[in-house]
Amino acid sequence: MNPRIRILLCDDHPLLREGLRAILREHPGFEVVGEAKDGLEAVSQFRTLRPDVALMDIDMPELSGLEATRRIVEARLPGKVLILSLYDDEDLIAGCLDAGAAGYVLKDGPTTELLFAIEAAHRGERYMSPRALSVVIEHAREGGDKTGTRYDLLTDREREVLRRLADGHSSKDIALTLNLSIKTVDAHKYNLMRKLDIHNRADLVKYAIRKKLVQVAAIALMLGASIVGAALQRPDPVRRDPSRNDSPRNDASRIEEKSEAVTWLGPWSTNALPLNSGGGARLSMEKGAEARLDFVGTSVVWIGYRDEWSGLADVLVDGEFQATIDTFAKPAQAQATLFRAEGLRDGRHTLIIRPKGTHQKDSSGSWVWVDAFIVGEAREDSSSFDGSGSRDRRDRLAPAPDPAPRYSDSGRRPASGRDPDRGAASALVDQEDQAVTWTGPWSTNRLPAHRGRSARLAMETTSSVSLTFTGTAVTWIGYRDEWSGIADVLIDGKRRATVDTYSKVARGQVELYTASDLRDGFHTLTIQPTGRRAPTSGGAWIWVDGFVITR
Repeated sequence: MNPRIRILLCDDHPLLREGLRAILREHPGFEVVGEAKDGLEAVSQFRTLRPDVALMDIDMPELSGLEATRRIVEARLPGKVLILSLYDDEDLIAGCLDAGAAGYVLKDGPTTELLFAIEAAHRGERYMSPRALSVVIEHAREGGDKTGTRYDLLTDREREVLRRLADGHSSKDIALTLNLSIKTVDAHKYNLMRKLDIHNRADLVKYAIRKKLVQVAAIALMLGASIVGAALQRPDPVRRDPSRNDSPRNDASRIEEKSEAVTWLGPWSTNALPLNSGGGARLSMEKGAEARLDFVGTSVVWIGYRDEWSGLADVLVDGEFQATIDTFAKPAQAQATLFRAEGLRDGRHTLIIRPKGTHQKDSSGSWVWVDAFIVGEAREDSSSFDGSGSRDRRDRLAPAPDPAPRYSDSGRRPASGRDPDRGAASALVDQEDQAVTWTGPWSTNRLPAHRGRSARLAMETTSSVSLTFTGTAVTWIGYRDEWSGIADVLIDGKRRATVDTYSKVARGQVELYTASDLRDGFHTLTIQPTGRRAPTSGGAWIWVDGFVITR
């Protein structure tokens, strides 16, 4: 019998490492001997554990997977490094291969491809995903640089300066951190821009993002949303409170960043991700950039994204300075209220947002995001300018969402006896209710995107969850994304359906299965992960967020 291939998992996302471990556990020819959550730990674990193959992510903290691969290969350690990445950028692929990687596998490929690549690397062969290979071939056809990438021309010090510039640091900040003179930093900046054939800072930042030299929010979110499931809370849509006798003029209108009413000056990058309102947003960190909204109304709200890479912006209304907004937040928040102006005279107005190119000490960048605006009429008693992003009780633009249902002592139905979204005949049952029984390994995911701010997930075939209830219909509520798998659904012990929960666009609190033809009486709903997934899915995760019972 051939010895098993010993594998080291290197990725900064625990759920992805857990998913890879579960996949490899199903195949007796592989053995996971360790894990690493950043590039420095990957190098250390590779030295200590001496694996046959390391599965290496690129975008990791402390040290990138590219640099970790380079150090492992330069140390002439036994074993191979196989890159496992989301990105099919030709420079990045070439850089990894030049660093000595044994192959390049895309994360959206099938499991069989990953297993084949591991075996090929172990045999001393080089493997590349078909799409990655086609990118390299096309690049070569177009006359790509056969001697290496422009990035290879940079010195280590120039690479460090490039990364810090892209992070939003000034030449003065970099000089203090690296113990250099400002003149020396500027010289490095001039040399690296000349070598890269880049002529302004905005293009420099774009290059660093494309090369994955910095953990920019857009990249981290795209991966995080796929794996852990919509970590960012979406606010409720703007709606009117029927209990208030407001006139029709108090209706609010949402203006997306792509509207003709919005004017953009200076460098702004476009971010197209589903977590943004309307699927898109713009961001900038350049002093001199400006977003301008012309509107008619008595109130306006700036909606944007905020995280630990976000910076400061000045806000002006009708040309007058109103506030300096600190958009930094940890953890990240999508579609957050960043600024609100109320009590304006009824007529035409202009809102201007100007990134300052600076940030507070806790932030790692100066990015300012513009996602959308809400324009509406405010009540006469609510004249204020609010730059805190907090919700005001007097606000008539976006009423606070209804509180979560209060469960009775039995835990079987809301205390009010009804689900306000479904009518008097429906009852919500939380996944932590005493009527729900969990078998086998399930992980708890606590994120505001879930109903009740938590959900459970599993991908093991030994896992199952059962709900005992009385009614004529039941609905399974869960989360679905491009890492979701297939589950069997049983009613009263008999299989009723096999449900594929995969979705390319992440969606929370969705109805995954409904049985509506039950006799009135006691029943049991059981959900069993099959460990299988669609060919396009990157995992087999099954999520349970709650249930709805109809009597």
